[in-house]
Amino acid sequence: LGRVSAEEPLAPRIVDAGRGGEILVSSALRRLAENTADVAFGEEREVDLKVLSGTHTVHAVAWECAP
Repeated sequence: LGRVSAEEPLAPRIVDAGRGGEILVSSALRRLAENTADVAFGEEREVDLKVLSGTHTVHAVAWECAP
């Protein structure tokens, strides 16, 4: 078996927390990408994620559709 990331169980729940056309990422992914010039982040918010207790901080990825 391969190594399982601690973030992996969060991924489908973070996707479910998104609104139409929105891309959300965990705080861990945001920290990894914060110095990447071609990735920008919009609003940060606290969400309740199904099956996981408490609130979790997620970050919106700022993006636009290509013409």
